[in-house]
Amino acid sequence: MRRFLLLALLAASPCVSLADPILLSAYNEPSNTGMIASGTETIAASLFNVTVGASATGGPSSLFGDPSSPFTNGIEVPIGSTGTFEINGANAPGFAAVTGRLTDGSDEYVEFWSSTVQSGGLSDAGFGAGGYESALFGGLLTGDTTDFLRLVVSSNNVTYSSTGYTFEPSFRWEIWGTGSSVTPDPVSAPEPDCTMLLWFGFTGLGLMRMLRSSPHATKKGRGRKSLLGGLRRHAE
Repeated sequence: MRRFLLLALLAASPCVSLADPILLSAYNEPSNTGMIASGTETIAASLFNVTVGASATGGPSSLFGDPSSPFTNGIEVPIGSTGTFEINGANAPGFAAVTGRLTDGSDEYVEFWSSTVQSGGLSDAGFGAGGYESALFGGLLTGDTTDFLRLVVSSNNVTYSSTGYTFEPSFRWEIWGTGSSVTPDPVSAPEPDCTMLLWFGFTGLGLMRMLRSSPHATKKGRGRKSLLGGLRRHAE
């Protein structure tokens, strides 16, 4: 019975999967850097994009759109809005090319682009921030597998003045997958409540062992049924 209960818990618990993606690395862009632009247009949204490589390495690869103008395409976020966005091969045409170059062992230049879009839909201006992979991530992701990229936009505002506007976004790009994380503290993505599920399971096994040795337990197991029933009510 104990073996059956333990095997059932392990089979039902999602937290024991060895294939859960981990945070391989990340890049933070604080809000103390940004862009000052002239003009009187109203800015409606911002765009976020990533490019890897340069002309010396066969040309850059871009998550979205033409790599030669990365600030004209990307994830569009309305000004004043924030949020978390997951990017993979299903929603980013350049996902395979970008992540392939991030994990091929070459120390290439990576740029994280942010730009503005006018209320009429035209791309206005943008800037890129980045560096070589080893400097940005603290190492290379050689041989790792990238499941998805995650963009976390925590600030996305425009401040207007008599001469134009200031755009100072704050965002974070994360690389999630399987392999050897180069982050100081790798973060995994377990399912919620899996720890409590295993705790109740092992608690139940302990109670069963105690009741078997208890002089008050009957052969029909009435005392065991009562205590385990109370445990189930507590868990619910």
